[in-house]
Amino acid sequence: KTSKQTMFAFVGTIFIYLFLFIFYVFKFICYVILILLLLLWKHQGAILYQRHAPSRKRQLAYNPFPRVRTPGYYKFDFDDFFVTTKDNVLIHCWLIRQQNSTECPTIICFHGNAGNIGYRLPNAYYMYRELHSNIIMVDYRGYGNSEGVPTQKGLIYDAESILKHLLERNDINLNKVYLFGRSLGGAVAIDLAYRCCAGKLTTLDNDKVIVSDKKININDMNSNSASAGGTENNTSLNVSDDELTRLNNTHSDEDKKIVIAGLIIENTFTSILDMVFVIIGEFLKSRQSNDNSQNSDVEMDDDGSNEIFNQSTKMGRFLKYLRVFLRYFITNGWYSDKKVKEIVLPSLYLSGLSDELIPPKQMKKLFNSAKNKSVLPVMQTFQEGDHNSTWQRAGQKYWDDIVAFITTTSSMADQITT
Repeated sequence: KTSKQTMFAFVGTIFIYLFLFIFYVFKFICYVILILLLLLWKHQGAILYQRHAPSRKRQLAYNPFPRVRTPGYYKFDFDDFFVTTKDNVLIHCWLIRQQNSTECPTIICFHGNAGNIGYRLPNAYYMYRELHSNIIMVDYRGYGNSEGVPTQKGLIYDAESILKHLLERNDINLNKVYLFGRSLGGAVAIDLAYRCCAGKLTTLDNDKVIVSDKKININDMNSNSASAGGTENNTSLNVSDDELTRLNNTHSDEDKKIVIAGLIIENTFTSILDMVFVIIGEFLKSRQSNDNSQNSDVEMDDDGSNEIFNQSTKMGRFLKYLRVFLRYFITNGWYSDKKVKEIVLPSLYLSGLSDELIPPKQMKKLFNSAKNKSVLPVMQTFQEGDHNSTWQRAGQKYWDDIVAFITTTSSMADQITT
């Protein structure tokens, strides 16, 4: 009996130690996972915002060629300046002026991820030449010569600070201001347009910003598109000297207001969450392709934004719960698909159908969400357009479509100020 008790005590002790070992290993793994999640949560901005061009420092002085360092290379008349944001961060900008800068429209350009505004100068050159507009180029915080570290909240402040700065200038026409964004910049432009329309600006008085919300017949847009075969026909972009004088010269700064005449979006995403699932979807497709799997664990729409999970599989259920978790975990969500539903501005969506980074269906989804609220929703697609160079691959039609939009919406903005 004593030997049996001893044996049972020994076996019991082994089980206790084994249980404690498993418990502490499990506890250690949980701590490691928790620490990794906390690090990922804290530093997710560093993963999302790629401030450097490959193998380059972020400042403009380190850009490889003169043509991507300064607008002076193109013999532009430009102003190199900084604006101070609500949280006291200095943001670097260029204003490239037309000769008739106080008469023509002004386009605020929010660039895509990776690299600074210098790398967008070749594109700005064509915008300047084809659209006959002033071009404001903005480097977000942490990009180029701007101070700070990029976050969604910070980029929102950066965008708003540009509008506030415009109220201090007398060398542009405040009645014809356009918001342009490509890729990540599209999310920034959409957010700014949403805040202007919803009266949710935090950096400046909402009363200082007027959004163009006059209805117009779409046939007028088509008519302008037909007549915009060349940039020489673009004379209707100018406003009268009388209106300019009333706005910029005779009124004090307190009386000035900005008219946001339109929103132009190119190759942007519906949300960062949707883009995460685009990446996951591509990974799963490649894995299943390598395994020659006949039964897909998960089926996804091409845009990654409306997954159809196979509930009969563990992977499908896991991804469903993962999406719920990530919705709260991601701090830089940029949920543009929700915001466009509240934007009344005339809106032009430019989509390259050969976009290799963002599925074109996401642009289509944004347009479909926006068209019920926008007074003039327009979408133009370009078969050869890829993510970064639709403006190069699409030919003259790309520029003609933008000219037609600006021509029409400039007339709409005139109705507000008269």
